[in-house]
Amino acid sequence: MRFAHIADLHLGRKVDVGAPWEKRATQALFDGFVNLIDKLETENLDFLFITGDLFDHVPTVDELRKVDMELMRLTKANIIYVTGEADHLSKESPLWTYKFHSNTFLMNGEKFN
Repeated sequence: MRFAHIADLHLGRKVDVGAPWEKRATQALFDGFVNLIDKLETENLDFLFITGDLFDHVPTVDELRKVDMELMRLTKANIIYVTGEADHLSKESPLWTYKFHSNTFLMNGEKFN
C-alpha cells in the first residue's frame, strides 16, 4: 500500500496583507498545492490523507471546486480529508453539501477533538 499524508496547508490564507506582493504570495500557497499534486500524480498512491486545515478558513464552494479539480488528477487514490480547526465542518460550511468529484471522503475532525 502506498500513501501520502499532508496537513496544515492553510489554502486561502492571506499572506503579507497590504504588501505589493500580497496577491502573489497568497497565490503561491495554492501553487504549492498544485505542485504537490503534480508530484503525487507520479507516485501511484492508494491513499492520500489530509488531516486538518487544508484551508485557512471555512472554504467557499469556489475554493472547494478548485481543490477538487486538482484532487481529481489522483485517479487511483482514495482521499481521506479530516477537517481541522480552521476549515472545520460546521453546519454553515459548504463542505456539508459539496459533492466531491474526486475520490474524496470527508470526515468531521471535531469528532476527534
